[in-house]
Amino acid sequence: MEVDERAKNTDLEAVNYSNQALMDRNLDLKSEYEALQKHSTLLTAQNKDLQRELDSFVETDDIVRRNLDRKTKVDEIRYKVDNAIHQSAQVVYQSRSPVREQRREDMRREIIRDSLTKSQSAMNQNK
Repeated sequence: MEVDERAKNTDLEAVNYSNQALMDRNLDLKSEYEALQKHSTLLTAQNKDLQRELDSFVETDDIVRRNLDRKTKVDEIRYKVDNAIHQSAQVVYQSRSPVREQRREDMRREIIRDSLTKSQSAMNQNK
């Protein structure tokens, strides 16, 4: 009986020791779990901050892109207007009325003729 009791006591001590080790391990794991939870909370907060910052960058990028698109469109419109003005000037230059040009030429000839006639008259009077 004594041996039986001693064996039971040894078994009981072993179970108590094992139980204490498991409880210590459980406390360590619980502490580690809480530390991981805190770290997870911290990472979640940092992730939210980074997401807000990224959203801000995306919004800024969109604004810059829209402004650049507007600038490009303005440049395109300016080019088209300048081109249209240039083409219009060419059409006006090329479409000068031949009648008007002929009248100008006739007037120039008439002025030259009048001038020659007056010169000849003046020369004849001086003789």
